[in-house]
Amino acid sequence: MKVNPTTLSWQAPTTNVDGSLIDYELEYEVGIAGDSTEGDYAPLATIPGQLRERETYVAPIADLPLDHGEHTIALRSFDKAQPDRMSEWSEPVTFMLATVPERPLELRVT
Repeated sequence: MKVNPTTLSWQAPTTNVDGSLIDYELEYEVGIAGDSTEGDYAPLATIPGQLRERETYVAPIADLPLDHGEHTIALRSFDKAQPDRMSEWSEPVTFMLATVPERPLELRVT
């Protein structure tokens, strides 16, 4: 399990479920796993579609409202102009946000 990751990254879909090309602007929603059933995610944050670096989308994890501990999240895409046009959730990822001490300073051998 990854501890203290800094970014989320993903590839945007290029087609709709019927195979037609996506010709509208997408945005993304991060969901956090609920306690009740597998695949049950509560909306956590919306990520604008323009956070793109070449063909990969990147978003800082620090922008998500998360406390320390283990988290399982998933991502889904939606039509910015018609937010009810929403995909299924992605495969989930699990990571840990932990308080970690700084490294020791000024190590010397005398």
